[in-house]
Amino acid sequence: MKGWFNARILFWGSALVVFVFFFYGIFFSPTGIKGYLNKKSQLMILNQHVETTTKENEKLYGSIKQFRSDPKCRVKVIREKLGWVHEGERRITFVPQTINQTP
Repeated sequence: MKGWFNARILFWGSALVVFVFFFYGIFFSPTGIKGYLNKKSQLMILNQHVETTTKENEKLYGSIKQFRSDPKCRVKVIREKLGWVHEGERRITFVPQTINQTP
């Protein structure tokens, strides 16, 4: 009877040790729940970044398509971005005034 009791204590003691290791692995290790939640938040951030980048790419693709197909759009972009003017035109640039504030 005594051997059976020792085997039972050994079984439950080793089961307790295994349980403690599993508990630590699940709740306290970097690859457990903390790691999972960290990776989940990183995934959400990356998905948002991909979504905004995709929208921006679609917008830029539309701008390029319009630039290639519409001559008026090309003239507008050239005038605004490059500052070109037609013959006989004058370019007027307004410089904002700075206000000097005295204490």
